[in-house]
Amino acid sequence: HSDMNATNTGCASVDHPSFHRPDPVIYSQKYLMSLGFAVTWDNPDIALFKNGVQVSEGDLLPNTEYEIRATIWNNSYDAPIVGLHVDFSFLTFGVTTVSTLIGSTIVDLGVKGGIQHPATATMLWTTPPAGHYCIVVEFQWVDDANPNNNIGQNNVNVVAASSPATFTFQIRNQEGKERSYRMEADTYTLPEQADCGERARP
Repeated sequence: HSDMNATNTGCASVDHPSFHRPDPVIYSQKYLMSLGFAVTWDNPDIALFKNGVQVSEGDLLPNTEYEIRATIWNNSYDAPIVGLHVDFSFLTFGVTTVSTLIGSTIVDLGVKGGIQHPATATMLWTTPPAGHYCIVVEFQWVDDANPNNNIGQNNVNVVAASSPATFTFQIRNQEGKERSYRMEADTYTLPEQADCGERARP
């Protein structure tokens, strides 16, 4: 179109009711904090299983294989996703924060309320030595309605097989000079959801 070429942009935006975009989403602490919400690092959309039984993230055993299950939602009622690429990694805290890739998988995500919604992405993970780690689940979609809610994190502790279980937590100093740090425990948890009451019969 001559008018479009006159803008010298080479592209045009599409704004039409027939054009729908999906919005894959996971419980994203970074996105929620940007909106001013309190968050929990015990991510409700990321869980660990051993032999099919869910386990506590606070006392994982070292050098042990667990299954990570990530629940991925779609905020769109109209646009499904076929072939969503999901990356699993974990952060190691210390002098520097190191990200280690666990693996990647692909899932199909249906529309909100559909039979393929939500989708569950799974990945096997052999735990590293005892310490504090952060599991990261991340995905991207080329035409995402909101690309800011695609990273979820879940803190885990890998501890030696003993009672009581103990672990170490390292922090880093990037200031180039001596600093003092104070650690505080954050006990925020998600509130109980309200009862929806009796469901209407079809």
